[in-house]
Amino acid sequence: MPATTVDRATPYRKDLTRYNLPVLTNTAIIAGSLVGLNASGFVVPAVVSTTLRILGMALESRPANAGASGTQRCPIRPGIHCWANSPDADLIALTNVGADCFAVDNQTVALTSGGATRSLAGVIVDVDQWGVWVDTRYHLDSAAAADINVTQRGRATLVAGSVVVGTTIVLTANSRIQVSLSARPTVTTNFVSVAVVARTTGIAGVGAFTIEALITSGAIDSDAVATVDWLIID
Repeated sequence: MPATTVDRATPYRKDLTRYNLPVLTNTAIIAGSLVGLNASGFVVPAVVSTTLRILGMALESRPANAGASGTQRCPIRPGIHCWANSPDADLIALTNVGADCFAVDNQTVALTSGGATRSLAGVIVDVDQWGVWVDTRYHLDSAAAADINVTQRGRATLVAGSVVVGTTIVLTANSRIQVSLSARPTVTTNFVSVAVVARTTGIAGVGAFTIEALITSGAIDSDAVATVDWLIID
């Protein structure tokens, strides 16, 4: 289709916090479990596989259906969720915050890819008595994961809802910045997300960026105090 030259009434979805995607035939999905897309683009439970694109948590159960793939759809919430930790050498510790983790099954994540046998689940944002908190919005399939070049990473503290990160930061026009909460706030807050709201590449690629805590309307939560982790990917 050629590019439009007139105003377009483009359909949109108001709820940007979830997916609603077709389920693979004869596949049961359990509410609250870790799910992803297989190579054919259908929702499946997380398993040991190198071909899954992990998406997040299934919001509803779906029975195994003998109909064609796509007969059922499942709502899925991306974001930060708590999953079971793996034992022994794959155990994830608090010192691993900011690192990638990998899917073992529909409720368990591990520190390693298990010898390149597991798909990337997301970024570790916290580890506590409940398990491993993982941000699945940072999801790439395992083949693409090898191409990630994390050039810098660090931690910053939001004060009055924002923080400027600008010490020894190198940004290019192609740099991507990933931010996530490194720990859940210990006080009541209203913000629902943290985001990079401003950036500059500066002279010779030396730059800075600003992270803010945002409420549902997109405005800054000026009362927010929290610790965030950041990655620069080139």
